[in-house]
Amino acid sequence: MKKLLILPGNSKLNEIWGEACARFFHKDFAYIYLMRYEHWITEGPINIPLEIEKIANTVKDGEADDEWYVCAKSIGSIVTLLATKEKAIEPKKCIFFGMPLDIADEEAFNDDWSPLSDFSVPMLVFHNDEDPVASNEFTKTKLEEMGQNVKFIQLSGTDHTYRDFSSYQMEIDKFLK
Repeated sequence: MKKLLILPGNSKLNEIWGEACARFFHKDFAYIYLMRYEHWITEGPINIPLEIEKIANTVKDGEADDEWYVCAKSIGSIVTLLATKEKAIEPKKCIFFGMPLDIADEEAFNDDWSPLSDFSVPMLVFHNDEDPVASNEFTKTKLEEMGQNVKFIQLSGTDHTYRDFSSYQMEIDKFLK
């Protein structure tokens, strides 16, 4: 069964992005799971190990022939890299929006870039050229330097919202085939 795991950005406001993402992909997947982070309730910082555990529990409840895809925004893309490294999920393909690799270096990877350099899953990355949260230039450079199977699409934009799914549809449809 073709399944989609949606991992939104850090802020609870990203729940709206996740819901829009689920509506956009509803016709492409038999099952969609939208991750709602624990820290949205507790109002503390994101607990990445806890979220990886939740991913592992979600995936293990499936069937052996399940194919998991991931669509993630911002910190969700970093959680995906780490969860894959820890074998909590083995996605078939990933679509990422606004990857904050500059922030991940300091806050999640601790100078260990293996979650990215070892990540061999095909990924489609959308990134605004003037994203105020995630450095476009840093992300693009790191993906070129360490990424495997990456299609990087630089968008013209000055925000970190990535809500216009219809404008990404052509590239997404080609990628998912």
